[in-house]
Amino acid sequence: MASNAVFVMLLLVVLVVWGIPRDCAGQRYAMLAPRTVRPHTAYELMVSNLGSGTEQFMYEIVTANDTVVGAT
Repeated sequence: MASNAVFVMLLLVVLVVWGIPRDCAGQRYAMLAPRTVRPHTAYELMVSNLGSGTEQFMYEIVTANDTVVGAT
């Protein structure tokens, strides 16, 4: 259990330092959601699905200068 927490914290630090990757149009996609989220495959995200349930969540699409251009 403790090793999972250390791995998650290390991954979070790497993502914060590296930054959220941009797509070919210069937009960034950030998704804040529970760990059981199943991502849409069009964005080629790697997320472990640790639960059998599904949840709804909100997200925003921003431009290269962090202007929100869409939300759900």
